[in-house]
This record gives sequence, structure tokens and C-alpha cells, in this order.
Amino acid sequence: MLKKGTQVAYIPNHVNGDINHPDVEYGFIFNVVQTGYRENDITYFCRFWQKGKPGILRTVSNSEKCFDYQLAEHMTVGNNVVDNALEIIRAANRQ
Repeated sequence: MLKKGTQVAYIPNHVNGDINHPDVEYGFIFNVVQTGYRENDITYFCRFWQKGKPGILRTVSNSEKCFDYQLAEHMTVGNNVVDNALEIIRAANRQ
């Protein structure tokens, strides 16, 4: 199971698993939510980097709902960059 802060690649269905496809997005898990009664009923909420600018958030106000079959663990930036992004999001939410 993926957890908050895990870096991921979002692989849309139409790219047939090609992680090098230009429509693949990179980012990290922001939240994990149990969505059903079964242990594997999980939804992931992700934040993504701007295209071609790893480490720069596309948005600080919204997460995007993803399912495990759409995500692959993929490290794009150092973990300190993800920690910094989480702090930016927390600060934006306090305002």
C-alpha cells in the first residue's frame, strides 16, 4: 500500500502502461482514504508537479483522486522536495 509522501507516476489508462508517455504525470501521495469496508477499498489523493518542472507544484489548492492501478512508485525529486511541498500546502491551508 502506498502512503502519504510516496512519490508516484500517474499512468492514465490510454497510455497502456507506458511510463514514458507524455501524458504521465509525476508527483506524490497527499492523502490515503479508506473508501469501503474491505481493506483494499482505498483511494489516493495526489499532488502533481508542473509538466517539465519536477518539484514545482501544479496547484496547492487541490488534490486529484487516483486509484492504485493508476499509480506506480516513481522517485522524481529528493524527499526533501516533497517535504517542502507538504509544508507549502499546509501553510496555504492555514490562511
